[in-house]
Amino acid sequence: MRNLLILIVGIVAASSTTDAALKDAITNVAAPFQREIQKHIDTQKQFLGKLLNIDPDSQLSQLFPAIGQLTNLTKLKECYNPSIGDEEFNIFNNTIFDVIKTYYKVFPENFQLTKFGDKAKNLFQSTQEIGQYTVDCLLNPSEYQLGLTQLTDFSGSEYNSLLGAARNDLEDRLIVSNFRERPKPSNNESDDDDDNDGVSTGSGSSSSSDTTSGSSISRPTSKPRKPLGGIGIGLGRRKRQEVEVDPICFPKNTEPLPEKFDWRKMGKVTPARYQGSCGGCWAFASLAALESAYLIKGKTSNKNFDLSEQQLIACGRKDGCNGGTSVDAFNYILANNGVTDEGTMPFDAKKNNNCDKKKKKKRHARIKDYCLRGIYAKVDGKPEELTDQQIQYAIREYGPVYATLNADHIAVKHLKTGMYSNKKCSKQTNHAILVVGWDKKGWIIKNSWGKKWGDDGFFRMKRGSNMCGLNTYITFPIL
Repeated sequence: MRNLLILIVGIVAASSTTDAALKDAITNVAAPFQREIQKHIDTQKQFLGKLLNIDPDSQLSQLFPAIGQLTNLTKLKECYNPSIGDEEFNIFNNTIFDVIKTYYKVFPENFQLTKFGDKAKNLFQSTQEIGQYTVDCLLNPSEYQLGLTQLTDFSGSEYNSLLGAARNDLEDRLIVSNFRERPKPSNNESDDDDDNDGVSTGSGSSSSSDTTSGSSISRPTSKPRKPLGGIGIGLGRRKRQEVEVDPICFPKNTEPLPEKFDWRKMGKVTPARYQGSCGGCWAFASLAALESAYLIKGKTSNKNFDLSEQQLIACGRKDGCNGGTSVDAFNYILANNGVTDEGTMPFDAKKNNNCDKKKKKKRHARIKDYCLRGIYAKVDGKPEELTDQQIQYAIREYGPVYATLNADHIAVKHLKTGMYSNKKCSKQTNHAILVVGWDKKGWIIKNSWGKKWGDDGFFRMKRGSNMCGLNTYITFPIL
């Protein structure tokens, strides 16, 4: 029963539904378990004092006296965001014990009885990180605010599990080679699964082409493909070949760009999902781009359109929770003639390689092809260096685009609102996101860390200097 209630609370936290009545009903079912969590924590005060080596009834502000000296504790909103769930809770005005209790009241799905000590230590460490940032921000004003998020009690290794490996030469070769050999989509428009496991078995003796929107995308000769995500492409045995950006991937509309542009305001962006403890950001960002493309093209009117990340993670490549790319995602969708929806194949981070090939699955979204722009492609024989303006043109014409950035900075874990920037941020990207628009100073980005992280699952990041490597490359589907 306890595990069931944990699952129910987790569903509430990750759910994208707008049915408030349903959420209230599920929350009411889970309420007794939430009370059990609070009762258990009440019995652990002495244990926490010894564990953290501090009086749990002391206020967190006592660890950061400079905050009280610099400003009133109620006037921290330029540096600290007190919102947690549907309420406001100022950690600096409360005891350490109350911080822990309140955190698990709002995030009961994070509570683990057998790991309570470790989780409490992580949470305490994170509050100190937030406190130190707040002090630094008060002394040297910044443009973003930190606070308690669904990731605040994650250990360093748990947080790193959300990210992929930093860009490296092997990944570079994989992206180029897999994109060059991407499969030709099937002409079969049937909604029924033909038990295709996502592997293209055909071979070609000449280039194939697919006509989309009046333009032809030519594909080079490719040998029979092995399962996507495998290392059976012979990367170490053959010379890397670059790919040219196809003309269809260059926006036709080059009229002056507006100062602000946000696909969310046009109802063309689905809610932020939660990838849990799975490094499947590549699948979430890829399908987020496809969901938006379907809304923009009028192929669905459902603003909660929800495609199956689980299908990509379990079937699109080996060990999909350990990283991947949009090329893996879109190649699988092409080879499989589509992807199913969340209801048919729901996300389960623990079923990393459990691809149910026999189960009939209804296709809910297809693509004709996809575009790859940036360092992995060439323009006039030279690697493309994407400017902000080129990315903006692509977003305006094609819709939100898949991109990557470096998320190693500890502030990202606790990010709430404002304009994130970090001059020391590495350009070696390790996390996939969706860029849905821009404002006067920054990008508007959809993440996959749930609606209790950032600003309802979204955040803004300063543009103009390839911040955190975001301009490295982008991809987007062609419908």
